[in-house]
Amino acid sequence: KTNMAMILAQKLAENPENHVIIFETFPKWINEFYPAKYLEIPENWIKETEKTISIEDIWLQHETSYTILGKEEISEFLRRNKDCIFLVSAQDLEKISFFVYSVVYKLYRRNYDLKRKNRKLKRHFWFILEESQNSLDRRVISRKLFNRFRKLFSEARNLNLHFILITQRLQDLNTYFRARTSLAIGKIGLDDFDLKLR
Repeated sequence: KTNMAMILAQKLAENPENHVIIFETFPKWINEFYPAKYLEIPENWIKETEKTISIEDIWLQHETSYTILGKEEISEFLRRNKDCIFLVSAQDLEKISFFVYSVVYKLYRRNYDLKRKNRKLKRHFWFILEESQNSLDRRVISRKLFNRFRKLFSEARNLNLHFILITQRLQDLNTYFRARTSLAIGKIGLDDFDLKLR
């Protein structure tokens, strides 16, 4: 699956108007995908900033927020490189999801502002997300972050932002994202896909 994604990324990168941004947590792309420069994101760059605990009846709710350090380095890296790889060294799945969201949101806001000023969007951004079920599954990330991702995903195509989701466990990818994603590989038996789609 990764080799197929690399061939697809290579073809996309050949177009000067395409910017390919890869997120990975295991160092494979940085050693094998030569068109792109990489930046490693250490775990301590993704800081937990706030915990909210509220008791409603007998249920305990726990929400966590994060902030990203090294914003100047990340912004400069995106500005200097047409195609790039982020090697996210965090172990916590929610931290990884928050980082992916932060990068996508930065480009979303940029294109949103250009669109609001009635400027033509020339560049296309392609986000390649390895093991996407870890970042886009409601069971592993907070409801607040999941809902933010949903909004981005719904509006992204209108702003020239595109997602390539890579997973071996398609059934673990939330049905909201599955239903809005064109599958590159043919018919796959899924236990809940048809039911939830209906």
